[in-house]
Amino acid sequence: MTWSPRLDEAVDYIKDLTVTDTYPDAIIMNMGLHPSMDTDEEDVRDQVQTLVSLTNNIADEKNIKFLYHSPTYVDEEAKGSPGNLENGEIMMVNKVLEDAVPKWEALEGYLNLYNYSKSLKSVPGCGRDDGIHFEPVCNYQAAITQWDFNWLLQLRVLEISDRIKIVAHPEAKINTIYTQSGKPRA
Repeated sequence: MTWSPRLDEAVDYIKDLTVTDTYPDAIIMNMGLHPSMDTDEEDVRDQVQTLVSLTNNIADEKNIKFLYHSPTYVDEEAKGSPGNLENGEIMMVNKVLEDAVPKWEALEGYLNLYNYSKSLKSVPGCGRDDGIHFEPVCNYQAAITQWDFNWLLQLRVLEISDRIKIVAHPEAKINTIYTQSGKPRA
């Protein structure tokens, strides 16, 4: 997972990750809230086009899978909201990204989190007072991680080892232990 606050910074970061003979099998990107704060639409379009061109070129040369998480909803009315993010601008960034997807050949998956995060903010106790983040009890991070994990499995970036053995923790005090047989290490 790579996080870069801004789309234009992501280009250099992705170059650094992929310039050598050793590079990741997948890069999951999450940029968008910060560009919505102080970047006009034309600049966002230019930055997205640069990112699309770069990742398309990299994917032509190297077997790297690219995934992207959209910016999320921000509760502008939250009592601790910093006031520097507006949903109209976030929606603009999302629209620019969605417009780029048909030409983004390197992109294996696009997860639009805007409506999901907006719905989750309406659940009492889920949204933090800053209007941006979530309380751990809402399992937001766990859900996103599971989506990413499923994508990586489907894209064959990850492979389940035949050595896997899953057992319940000994202190779990449950009657059933689920196991998946695995071969012992040699």
